[in-house]
Amino acid sequence: MDNPSNNVIDFKPIEPEAAINDTELNNVSDSSIKNVIKFDFDDWKELNESSPDDFEQYRTFVIENVISSFPKENQKRLRAVQWRLDQERRLHSSKMGACIHLYTRMWEYFAQNFGRSSNNK
Repeated sequence: MDNPSNNVIDFKPIEPEAAINDTELNNVSDSSIKNVIKFDFDDWKELNESSPDDFEQYRTFVIENVISSFPKENQKRLRAVQWRLDQERRLHSSKMGACIHLYTRMWEYFAQNFGRSSNNK
């Protein structure tokens, strides 16, 4: 049996891909965020299919890097939001179900806070 400590993932920055144009990317000051903004979807998909546990570990690593790149005064709130998202994801037996649920919740929040009221129709 393999020793779990030998199964260490080498976390490297995600290879850039043309997700946004270079002008937009130059407006981003933090290099760790630049690496997250420009990532290869197919690499993430392949990692998820070949090793879901490694995918989740890497996803957590990337999220933490992004949160850590923000000013200290924002990090506590960002971690709380991420914790809430993770709890919502756990309510669902499938990743697709979790995705649809979070997508719906996002739009409900957006409509309640930034959308038109029902009186303005």
